[in-house]
Amino acid sequence: MKNHNFSDMDYQDIVELIINFLVTFSSFEHTLKSLRYVQSGTQDTNTIRLDWQRYIRDIKSGLPDELTEIHNNDVEEAIHYLYFCPPQKEIILNGQLDYQPISTPIKIESIDWDNVAVFVWRIRNNLFHGEKSPFAKPNARDRALIFHAITLLNYFAKQSNEFHNHYLPRLNDMSIR
Repeated sequence: MKNHNFSDMDYQDIVELIINFLVTFSSFEHTLKSLRYVQSGTQDTNTIRLDWQRYIRDIKSGLPDELTEIHNNDVEEAIHYLYFCPPQKEIILNGQLDYQPISTPIKIESIDWDNVAVFVWRIRNNLFHGEKSPFAKPNARDRALIFHAITLLNYFAKQSNEFHNHYLPRLNDMSIR
């Protein structure tokens, strides 16, 4: 990691990081919905699901295939981190909530953007549905995952002018400082 000390963050920094993630993620999903990246729910045709995969397919031609082609140190660092420390999947093991490590099935050199998007989405799910305790605060690994997810959401948004134009004003309106 370069110059990010996630283990020494104070409470205010952690709160700010989490709020930044929530604002960024919700703005991203609002933009997906606004631009009709949606599909019918699986059981109820009146409900919608956001279609992340279709958006990634739409922008994939503008995304680099290799890590060395990114030319953005923050994005390169984020992908590198997610591949070596991917978010875990929440499971039930022996009747207890637990987390299962996820292995990345591909080499780091060739980027599977669909997998990267799934990792970002899983980070959100783990934050929303994971361990809740008034005394627990995200550990350094969790903080790094959240930080890198923000980087990748912003990178994905910049890959489409239409998406970016809808996304950026919303994000600026919602920023909390």
